[in-house]
Amino acid sequence: MFIRPIRNDNELNTLLSDVTIAQGGVLPNVHSTLLLKPSNLESTSKQTDDPKNRNRGGVSSFDVSTAVDISDRMASE
Repeated sequence: MFIRPIRNDNELNTLLSDVTIAQGGVLPNVHSTLLLKPSNLESTSKQTDDPKNRNRGGVSSFDVSTAVDISDRMASE
């Protein structure tokens, strides 16, 4: 992917911060305050085990854990 090396290089990222690269894909950018902390994920999974407590709307714990995984992988690169 062409966009990742640009975003990881500070000078290129600053230079091309307002540029949209066609066919470059979209990198997930989830603000850290929107992500649940690991302790919250455990309590969420306990609540969803009981069918009566299962929330039918909003973001599921699977989606949140996937977002946390993606965020952690991007931070480590």
